[in-house]
Amino acid sequence: MAFLIPVLLNLSVAIGTHIVSTPPHPPAPKEQQKAGDYTIFTASCVLIYKYSCWAHAVMEISLLVASALVQQYPDSKLAIQANHTLLDLFLLDNSARPSISYPPLRVFGALLSISANCGRYLCFRALGRHFTFHVAILKDHKLITTGPYSIVRHPAYTTAFLKYLGNFLWHTTSGAWLVESRFYERKISWLFIMPSFMIFSFFMGMIITRPQKEDELLRKEFGTKWDQWAEVVPYRLIPGVY
Repeated sequence: MAFLIPVLLNLSVAIGTHIVSTPPHPPAPKEQQKAGDYTIFTASCVLIYKYSCWAHAVMEISLLVASALVQQYPDSKLAIQANHTLLDLFLLDNSARPSISYPPLRVFGALLSISANCGRYLCFRALGRHFTFHVAILKDHKLITTGPYSIVRHPAYTTAFLKYLGNFLWHTTSGAWLVESRFYERKISWLFIMPSFMIFSFFMGMIITRPQKEDELLRKEFGTKWDQWAEVVPYRLIPGVY
């Protein structure tokens, strides 16, 4: 039953990515939004990205289960045929028959992604209704200084960056379906890969500009209360660094 560990890793990465890439609350009203950097196009790229992660997980899990069934029932023609069919379908008829594997770098990527997703989810919980994918000052807005926000002032961006890094290692290093199938060599693959690169590029723009803008808005809104928080929590993204 050793195959259950990579199955759980696949599910954990896909589920975590889905949860933290989905807005926990509806968008703030237009008049409360303070930046226009999260557009319909950006949201569409995020949607493609998270369902591409699901597709990758489903294919790897299918190959793992089929391989495990052949090992468990080596005389079963049905198990053998199912395994061959999935290999042909998902590994795109490669004569070398590359196999899905989980070397240390991939596993590290998965664990990094899972940990980052948990951290970002804690940010969702801590901010509650204040967490939207738009920069906004809501009606009756409150300054949240507990949970992850007692460590750095903008932990959701830190954890999102680590999520993207972990997912990159999980999906693009040796042993991953995307690499072993060489699907990326097919032109159609870029309908799914390009939005992932684009959303990361958009995010890097946000992580550079948003923390400072949000600090300015919150300081204007809460004054001395924000100053006291910034004195206790002086770093925006990385404790002891920035």
